[in-house]
Amino acid sequence: MNDARGFLSIERRTHGLNYFEYDLPAPVPRQDPISLTPVNGVVRPPVSAPSYRPTRNTNKLRHIELVIKKRLWEHEYSLRLREPINALEMNLPEYHNIVKWPMDLGTIKRRLQNRFYWSANECLHDFWWLFTNVYLYFKPRDPFVVTTKALERILMQELQSIPRHEIDVRFEPEP
Repeated sequence: MNDARGFLSIERRTHGLNYFEYDLPAPVPRQDPISLTPVNGVVRPPVSAPSYRPTRNTNKLRHIELVIKKRLWEHEYSLRLREPINALEMNLPEYHNIVKWPMDLGTIKRRLQNRFYWSANECLHDFWWLFTNVYLYFKPRDPFVVTTKALERILMQELQSIPRHEIDVRFEPEP
C-alpha cells in the first residue's frame, strides 16, 4: 500500500513484478511499444529509459550484469544472439510478422548498462522474450534452437545464485 507521499510501504504487485523495498517510489510502468517497425530487416528495441521513468540499480540487476550476462555473452553459442536478427540478411521474410517483440543479448546488455530496468524481473522478462522468439520462429531441431536451449539452461543455473531479495545499491561502474 502507498503512503501519502506515493511511496511503497508494503509488498506491492505491479504488472507481475514484486517490490519488497521500503520507502521507494512506485515505478512508472514500462510502456514498451506494441510493435516496432523493422529498418533494413532489423528491429532495435529502445535501450535508454524514457525521461519520465526513474532508473534504479539493485543487487539483483548488478548480479545479472556482472555474472549472468557475462557468462552468457562469453559462451560460444551466444554469437547469433548478440545482435538483433537481420531478417533480410538471413532471408527470413516472415520473421517480423511472427516475432512481435524482438530481443537480443546486445539490447539486454545495453539496457543493463543504461539502467533501463527498474527490477531484475523486467530484465528476466527480456531474456524470456529472447528465448521465446527463437522457439517461436525456428523449427525445434534447428541448430539455432538447440544452442539457444543450452544458453537458457545456463541462465536457469545461474539464477540459482541470484540474491533472494532485491535492494537498491550504490552505482559502481563495471570494472
